[in-house]
Amino acid sequence: MHILIVDDDEKICAMLELFFNKYNYQTQIVHSGEDAIELLRTSVGDFDVVILDIHMQGICGIETCKRIRTFSDIPILMLTSSQEDINTIIALEVGADDYMIKPFNPMILYSRIKNIIKRSHKQTQILTNKKLISYTFGDCILDTSTQTLKYNSEMIPITTGVYRVLKYFLENPGIILSRDNLMEQTQNRSLENFDRSIDIQISRLRKILKDIGFSDAIKTIHGSGYMWTLPVHQKNS
Repeated sequence: MHILIVDDDEKICAMLELFFNKYNYQTQIVHSGEDAIELLRTSVGDFDVVILDIHMQGICGIETCKRIRTFSDIPILMLTSSQEDINTIIALEVGADDYMIKPFNPMILYSRIKNIIKRSHKQTQILTNKKLISYTFGDCILDTSTQTLKYNSEMIPITTGVYRVLKYFLENPGIILSRDNLMEQTQNRSLENFDRSIDIQISRLRKILKDIGFSDAIKTIHGSGYMWTLPVHQKNS
């Protein structure tokens, strides 16, 4: 596995490089968003995952992630030293696959890196499967071959995280899905204490659905989880 580390903190970079090298993982370090974007544009296929710090001089991690997503779906895990939810929300909205708050346990970071790569490989296998599925609800179509959502033939922008959550709801209409279950199925990891990433994704999805007239699509079942309430039709390609 080849990891691109993007952080202007040289101590953090050195620590991560030493840690991952113990597991025989290749690492490459750059200290700015500009350098990361330039490197990935020319050699994105050389890397399996990006570890990207939010707070950097020059182009911040949020903007760097946003620009990377214009040309690549490479898995991205973001690091932040802030406890504020807004940073997490923005990171996930611009396309980050996961995040960790500094200081962190390197073993937990290692586990999360493996999980997002595993998810990425699963998604690649799905996209190469001949029996791709589209899901229709109302005037909306979720196309799994392109991971896109359309409303009345108009493209609705959604992040990778929101796509996964919506797809899992559409696969299980009328079924109560717990937060633990949603986390495991859409992020391939267990729900941790104070982890609000799944709630953030659902909140973002609800806003998208509300904007196109489906404010009641996801029902909160207090003490149990969430349930998709609209009829869903599946079509195999």
